[in-house]
Amino acid sequence: MKRLDYKLEGDLLIKAFPKHRIDERRELLIIMLETIRYILIADKIDSNDTAQDRLVVYVDDMQRLFFFSSKKYYSIVLPFTLKIDKGIIEFYHKNMNIDAEIVSNTIMLLNSDVYNSQSCWDFITPIYDLEERNTNFWVFFSHLLNCDLGYLRFDEDENGFQEAQKQGIPNMHPKHHLDINFSNSSTFKNGLSKKISQQDFIDIVDNKKNRWELIPK
Repeated sequence: MKRLDYKLEGDLLIKAFPKHRIDERRELLIIMLETIRYILIADKIDSNDTAQDRLVVYVDDMQRLFFFSSKKYYSIVLPFTLKIDKGIIEFYHKNMNIDAEIVSNTIMLLNSDVYNSQSCWDFITPIYDLEERNTNFWVFFSHLLNCDLGYLRFDEDENGFQEAQKQGIPNMHPKHHLDINFSNSSTFKNGLSKKISQQDFIDIVDNKKNRWELIPK
């Protein structure tokens, strides 16, 4: 098992916890790529460090990125292979090394108008250009577009709970809850009786730990 902890700060903290609710795959992909770029240069911290704003990379049966703030946690899959050699961290997809340049080019492509184009032909020129410089770029990019992100979020949401109480439906928006999936068409909540710790949140998706149970009402 590999666990790597980092302080979540600066631009990555702002992007990982925007003021709006993340409900678009592209935004999560960009956060994932920005996180990879951050890990390539950032210094690790001890897992016992008291930092609330924290990034955890957890690789075992699962490969996941965990983002923690004081009242919100979420996790997505890390769909690439992480290797550590003599303290140097590298990411790979198949035989392709995912370095800072590839990350930057991919973020640029995701941020461009091409991403929302109505025609696949608009992809040809930028993909071809990147493929010439980085063999197998299309294999990497198509994998990124199609991977299951496995999104899970924990919220401590006092405002949402109070608003639901005013409407007489407090159980529709529990103060402490898990949100599964991210798009409006597929997301749903499961209430929790209390706040959970960062380690609890990791344990929920760790298949080597005892399973959590939902108790039907």
